[in-house]
Amino acid sequence: MFNLKGFGCIVLATTTIATAAAETHCPGNVESVPSHLVNQSEMIVEVSINHRGPYSFLLDTGAQRTLLDSALAADLHLDTDGEAEVAGPGFNGSASFARIQVVEAATHAVAGLRVLVYDLGYLRTWRINVRGVLGEDFLERFDMLIESTHHLLCLDGSGAMRSYVKGPHIPLVAPVRQRTAGCLNP
Repeated sequence: MFNLKGFGCIVLATTTIATAAAETHCPGNVESVPSHLVNQSEMIVEVSINHRGPYSFLLDTGAQRTLLDSALAADLHLDTDGEAEVAGPGFNGSASFARIQVVEAATHAVAGLRVLVYDLGYLRTWRINVRGVLGEDFLERFDMLIESTHHLLCLDGSGAMRSYVKGPHIPLVAPVRQRTAGCLNP
């Protein structure tokens, strides 16, 4: 005898198993960068510096430069040169520059990156325990897709994602504006 309630449970169980087994992938078979969220909105990625690590870095599309915590720079015995001022919401201070041989996030690498070395202790007050901030100087070399529902970060240096993603391509680098007679012209 056919039991409708039993059949419904089988369909529900099969659907649940299929959904749980389904993985979200980057478009164009691009490898995703392992990441997770803290504070429900801050994306943390694993980054290697000079083939050491991985270290947890905050992904920040608004940061112009990659930042290394001063303690990590000391652990890596990085030489610093030059100084800069850094400022953002809730922090400001002096930083120094260091040249990194290679910065890697999953299979994506950038060689010769000049980063800022700064004490990132202020992030701990926001419950973000990271060793650095991955900024635009690294990210601008890749097409990037952040799919927040599945906490997916896709970086693509080959252009493979472009034919799969619909909508405008938005560059991370703002266009250069020229000043004319005291006014900014796009």
